[in-house]
Amino acid sequence: MNATLKITSEQIRQRATAKSFTGGESYLRSGAVYDKVRRENQLAARCRGSSGGPYRVQALFNAQGNLQTTSCSCPYDYGGDCKHIVAVLLAYIDSPAAFEVRGSIEDTLIERSKEELVGLIKEMLQRAPELEILVNRPMPGQRRGPIDVSSYRAELREVISSEDRWDYYDEGDGIGSVVSSICKTASEFTEHEDWESALAIYEVILQESLEASYDELAYDDDFWEAFNEVLEGIVDALAHAEVSADDRLRKTALFALLNAEIWDINMGGVGTTDGVEIVETILQYARADDIEKIRKVVEHSRSQKSGKWASEYFNNLLLNLNVVDGADPETVLDWMLEQEMYRAVLGKLMELGRHDEAIKLVEDHLTQPYERLEAVKLLSTQGQTEAAIRLAEDTLKRDFYHGLVDWLLDQYQQRGDQKSRVRLLQRRLQERPSLDTYQALKQAAQAVDRWEQLRPETIQLLSRDTATLIRVYLSEQEWDAAWQALESSSKNLYGTYGIELEVADATRFTRPHKALDVYLRQARFNIDQRSRDNYQQAAHQLANMKEIYLQLGEAAEWEKLIASIKTDFKRLPALQDELRRAKL
Repeated sequence: MNATLKITSEQIRQRATAKSFTGGESYLRSGAVYDKVRRENQLAARCRGSSGGPYRVQALFNAQGNLQTTSCSCPYDYGGDCKHIVAVLLAYIDSPAAFEVRGSIEDTLIERSKEELVGLIKEMLQRAPELEILVNRPMPGQRRGPIDVSSYRAELREVISSEDRWDYYDEGDGIGSVVSSICKTASEFTEHEDWESALAIYEVILQESLEASYDELAYDDDFWEAFNEVLEGIVDALAHAEVSADDRLRKTALFALLNAEIWDINMGGVGTTDGVEIVETILQYARADDIEKIRKVVEHSRSQKSGKWASEYFNNLLLNLNVVDGADPETVLDWMLEQEMYRAVLGKLMELGRHDEAIKLVEDHLTQPYERLEAVKLLSTQGQTEAAIRLAEDTLKRDFYHGLVDWLLDQYQQRGDQKSRVRLLQRRLQERPSLDTYQALKQAAQAVDRWEQLRPETIQLLSRDTATLIRVYLSEQEWDAAWQALESSSKNLYGTYGIELEVADATRFTRPHKALDVYLRQARFNIDQRSRDNYQQAAHQLANMKEIYLQLGEAAEWEKLIASIKTDFKRLPALQDELRRAKL
């Protein structure tokens, strides 16, 4: 039974920008939405566009009838639902009965005879000849692999090489759509436990993707999402005994993953394999006869790629292979030192309990702040906290690295060393002023009864950062001091718009007349920008003014002001609309 679809105009507004929502309302009024269909918990329709289309819109609701996902074939990608989606959703709210209720596509097709289906497919191909390539796709069934993957390869090559690859098949679909579709077919083979066919499909997707230039793929987010689906499919396949126990299938899966990882490293570590535990999976399922072949591939890749980061990555992978292969620990340690893999050496020394050597290694070789942070964390977890604190303090004497500061402050807190926290927080406030640091310093100084002494010099220090000083005054409800700091520095304070509003918002009921001046100035500034978003901000600021005037008992003054605003800008219908929405 179909659930009641729960969607309100306010929800639609929140999912879209103000511009998209207004455009959607306009499309609805002009009758741009047609072919309106509801299939169970899915809405579909077409919407004419101002410079293209018609566009296909879909909205999927969950079992409880709440809106889950939306899509549109238009090229809009600027955040939130586009105006075509807005128009279709508003059309449903306006008249649910106008959406023709149909069964699911699957149920509709099952009811057709074989002859009807053949005729239907032929008709579809006449309308969209580019879909003919799909007819040749092998599909899962009773027959087990191997399958011919040439049709998948041809399909991938066509979409990747196409000059119109961003609009392939239909507007809004690209390489990612095709890869995802083929990947879905592979997963259907796994449901029939046809691992050989599934892995063959996954492998051809990776081969064709990795042979493409990075520029051909870089800006297609859907592709990278589908690419990860492929990697996850291979990882899942290896978890099945039938695959991991079969030499040929296991090697196919392992080397497909390895090639993807190496490709990512050669691209500079762009993160294409993020979220998929490729190296962990390779190490988990690789057997003795696999490791030597994997090692040769990695060593060759290392020899072909220059750069410290890539070399370090490949060295770490080789190290992991050596460990899995059961190499002698001392031999592994010597090899790591020879390769200058100092971070890996540190981990190995700690594992062997050779703490003094580990600390000396950090002092001599891991001297960069980010390296020290990683090192002190490891030393601390292994019971070497005193040495770790000393190393962190020595590093901060020459380089005030905020990651180390955070770690050291936490250590001082755990030890109850508030004096050291005060000293370090004072330096942080000088290096990077912020309200959070000020408040942390205040709390630590109060714990050692030093705040009364330190506050004057701290305020003096913050005089160089007026924005932080103002926020400090506001946090301590020193309203006049905040206004004085703002007014004395407004000419030199970069970006006064935000901080000025902060002061007005915080003091609108304690210093109402000062706040009124700010709100009026900012409202007029926003109106002058001539955009819907700015009109919304102006309306919000005017609403604050209305609240203040009413609190002061000056309703007549408010009415006079808003009347003048409406008169002065009567030729701005979008502004007038926002004022009505704000009930002004």
